Amino acid sequence: MDASNEQTGDDAGGKGDACVPVSGWHADEREHRRREGTFWKAYIVLTALTVIGVFVSAIFAYGAYVATKRQAKAAETQIDVARDTEHRQLRAYLHINHGPITVSENTASAEIRISHSGQTPAYKIILEADIEVGHFPLPDAEELSLPTGGIPKYEFGALYGTEPIKQTISMPQNSNDAIEIQKRSRDRLAGGLQVFYLFGRVRYQDIFGNEWPYDFCYSFDPVNNTEGSERGCEKYNKPG
Repeated sequence: MDASNEQTGDDAGGKGDACVPVSGWHADEREHRRREGTFWKAYIVLTALTVIGVFVSAIFAYGAYVATKRQAKAAETQIDVARDTEHRQLRAYLHINHGPITVSENTASAEIRISHSGQTPAYKIILEADIEVGHFPLPDAEELSLPTGGIPKYEFGALYGTEPIKQTISMPQNSNDAIEIQKRSRDRLAGGLQVFYLFGRVRYQDIFGNEWPYDFCYSFDPVNNTEGSERGCEKYNKPG
């Protein structure tokens, strides 16, 4: 009986010893898995925070880029405005005036006067002008236009100061018909009053190399308005 009990006790003791490492392995595994779970949770949180941080940084960086670009554009606009103001203050300006008209049996002529103003000279001045007979006031259907050829082109190197450029513009010497039409137009039965129109364009350059046009038109009535005025062809006057 004692031997049997001892054997049983040994068997029991042996079985008890065999359960210890199994129970301990499960505890270690649970701890390992707990730590592993904690690690992955922390990793996921840190990764999410990193992604959010990168996204927020990108938003701030884009906002800074937009703000910088806006400031640069504003600075460029200010520079352009300052440059334009400087050009306007320093560039040359020309003004066109005229003398009275002189009419003979076969031609008519008047003097164009180009005056300078501004702080710098005007360069490469080109004058093209003509005299025609037309109704007064000039109707929309009746337009004044410079011929593509047949009229002289006057060129001047520069203009500065108070002394104007003076140039006489004349109709061709064989303009008898046009002059006769103008004379007869004073009769109401002739289809309305017709007058002489002195018109054309002046082109010139400033010190910055910009070209400026100046369109002009003046009407003359040999009886009532020999000095001339802009009346009747106002739309053709476009100072440059």
